[in-house]
Amino acid sequence: MRIFKINFYKTLKGNAWESLSWPIGLGLPKARTAASPASPATIVRGLRRRHLVFASELAHYSIEWILNQIGLGTDACVRIPCDRFGRIDVSALEQRLNAAAADQVAIAAVILSGGDTIDHVIDPIEEVCGLLARVKEKYCLPYDPFVYVDLVNGWIWRLFEDYNFEVNPLKIGTDDLEFVRSYNKTPSL
Repeated sequence: MRIFKINFYKTLKGNAWESLSWPIGLGLPKARTAASPASPATIVRGLRRRHLVFASELAHYSIEWILNQIGLGTDACVRIPCDRFGRIDVSALEQRLNAAAADQVAIAAVILSGGDTIDHVIDPIEEVCGLLARVKEKYCLPYDPFVYVDLVNGWIWRLFEDYNFEVNPLKIGTDDLEFVRSYNKTPSL
């Protein structure tokens, strides 16, 4: 899976890289970069093929604006329903990805939440990366769809992913330590 990374946190088994800046200016070149592997000739001829970006219905509101700014159009954003916990519905995503690939529409990107500013939801990142790999293989896609994980707030929890809670080298207070330990057990991370 080919994904953009701008921070120093380790990747999730090499399938998804974290980033902190989709809603701001850095999101523009990232979105454009995401479209390029699906249509390599875009560097010379511009975008002529339809490209779609998939995101949950709760993902950041700026996605459509960014897609408009880079010339894909606001309707290039395909909003996917969420489950009862606010995470992207992987079954619904699978249906939409398969439909796009079957119609030979480029899957430019899937935007996932790694703990955003609104709902603090963490999407099932590994499951979605596995789904994208299956779609790529099934439809013989000559590119890896871009995976973007929005970690506006969630990145801080990644700092504790390998933290030794028993030794507690940062000397975090007992109540706070238990909170961090319990919060950090989220299976999607």
